[in-house]
Amino acid sequence: TETVRLSENSRKLLVVEDEPHVRELLVMMLETLGYEVASCESAQEAEARTDLGSFTVLIADLILPGKGGDELLRDLTGRQPELRGILMTGWPAISGELDSFPVLEK
Repeated sequence: TETVRLSENSRKLLVVEDEPHVRELLVMMLETLGYEVASCESAQEAEARTDLGSFTVLIADLILPGKGGDELLRDLTGRQPELRGILMTGWPAISGELDSFPVLEK
C-alpha cells in the first residue's frame, strides 16, 4: 500500500458519498484539517465535473447508486494516473484493499 503525502499545493480533495450526513461530516473533518474539499453524491455527478483534473485525491464510497466507487476510481485514474484514490465502505468484510486502492471502514 502506498502512503499519499500531500504538499501544500496539492491539498484539493473530492469526496463522493451518497449518504448526506456521512458526506457532510467527512467534508467538515477534512476542511478542519486544512484540505480544500469538494463533494458529490454520485459517480455520475463526479464525472460531470469540469474541474476533475484539479483534484489530488478522490475519496469515494464503494457502494454508490449506479456506478460504484471502485469503478469510478479505475475510470478516473485511467485518465489521470497522478490521481490517488481511497475507497470507503460500511461493509467491514471488504475493508483493506481492493484493486490496489486502500479501503477504509466507515
